[in-house]
Amino acid sequence: METIVVDTLDDENDGVTRNNVSLRDAINRANAIPGEDTINFDADLAGGTITLTTEEPLRIVDNLRIVGLGPDQIAINGNNQVNVFEIDDGFNDEVIQVLLAQISVVNGETGIYNDEELTVSESTISGNTDSGIENDNIANILNSTVSNNTHGVTGGGIRNNYILNITNSTISGNSANTGGGIDNGNDDILNITNSTISGNSAETGGGIYGFSATMSILNSTITNNQADESQGSAIAINIVEEVEIGNSIVAGNISTDMDIIGGDNVFTSLGGNLIGLGNAARVFTEERDRVAIEDPGLGELTDNGGPTFTHLPLEDSLAIDAGLNELVSLESDQRGTPRIVADRVDIGAVEIGGLHLRGTNGDDLLVGSDLDDTIEGLRGRDTLTGGRGNDVLVGGRGRDIITGGRGRDEFQFERIRDRRDLITDFNPDADLITVSIRGFGNSLSRGILAEDQFIIVSDFEELEDSFSLGFVYATDARRLAYIDTEEDISLTQIAILRNQPELENSNIMVF
Repeated sequence: METIVVDTLDDENDGVTRNNVSLRDAINRANAIPGEDTINFDADLAGGTITLTTEEPLRIVDNLRIVGLGPDQIAINGNNQVNVFEIDDGFNDEVIQVLLAQISVVNGETGIYNDEELTVSESTISGNTDSGIENDNIANILNSTVSNNTHGVTGGGIRNNYILNITNSTISGNSANTGGGIDNGNDDILNITNSTISGNSAETGGGIYGFSATMSILNSTITNNQADESQGSAIAINIVEEVEIGNSIVAGNISTDMDIIGGDNVFTSLGGNLIGLGNAARVFTEERDRVAIEDPGLGELTDNGGPTFTHLPLEDSLAIDAGLNELVSLESDQRGTPRIVADRVDIGAVEIGGLHLRGTNGDDLLVGSDLDDTIEGLRGRDTLTGGRGNDVLVGGRGRDIITGGRGRDEFQFERIRDRRDLITDFNPDADLITVSIRGFGNSLSRGILAEDQFIIVSDFEELEDSFSLGFVYATDARRLAYIDTEEDISLTQIAILRNQPELENSNIMVF
């Protein structure tokens, strides 16, 4: 097992040396070493693109993990002339395992050809002309986007020829003759959970085309896809064995939503669905099913938080609080926010509720919604802004600017080194400053800060030596600091409170 770091964007094939290691060099080296190897990318390559300059794809023939810098930070470009990745060891007796994470695979013929066990995580597959992904074995798509790929025949986004599992992902803007988004072929298995199929097009099966195969669709949204009349804009099936659908939206597509092209009606409802039009819709009669829904009440496909674009239910959407809780298999929705917010789950891939926004180690600008959001800045000098909801704002490392907005907000400090933040609008009648007992030396007690652990002074120079544990609020400087002499924590500034609120011990909570 070896970790190899790619440090050049050039598509070289001259072996791994101390410097100038290309992705092709790294893969070739990993192929030659038995066992699972890892390929990482030097941080200096952030924002770069590796363009393949030969007609040879990047071939993977052994267990391998390729972990990039983020899909918006490192791209592998097929130069419109070659498959980008081919994953196949040439043997059928043992399946190798490959992870492609935090990268973009763009502008190839086939973006990824897989004949092993592949996991694509937190990645983007886009702009390929012979399918984004062709899967001949096992493929798992997690927290990823497959968009704007094409194929002249079938499976513009993904062509599945065995087992395909899609979770927390978006398949959008792809096109083909059949199965614009996904083609699920002979005797093959397709499982879709917490995912969005949107804006794909084909003559038959705009979103999904299934032939002699099995499908399961749970807690997902299939909308705004297009096919010819009575040809399944969302889903078209032809002599398929079984299609199970639960807690899902299959409505709001152009023309009819779900159609049987050949064979029997093998759609099975698990309940909790919003179904539109088509000759297959009549079987959806289970608990909390609604049919002939032309407008499910969804917003545009956009960034609603999380790693992928989604359709957020509008305020009056029929999807809200309308599903079946017993069909929920994951604790979060497609965006990563809690799956059940009210008493009953929402139908589709997205739960109406607050966002969970996480920044990077750089300087981020994160803006919440009107819901109850959690906003984390991580490292860097971040600007965090809540909305009208009851938000939790965590600046993390770095000198951050934090605005809670309206609502009862929580300004959270997990470690004493997460300090020197500027809080612009602390409201002592509604907001809380929360601190972690572990991150502040373990000397505090959980709950509302004790009265004897809080003191107000005009200036820090007025602080007497007898105060050895707790928070000090200097009103003239509008600064909040912490001290714990037994743990060798000298007076340390935690935050600046711009609006100079009348702070009390009850405004600080220890968790």
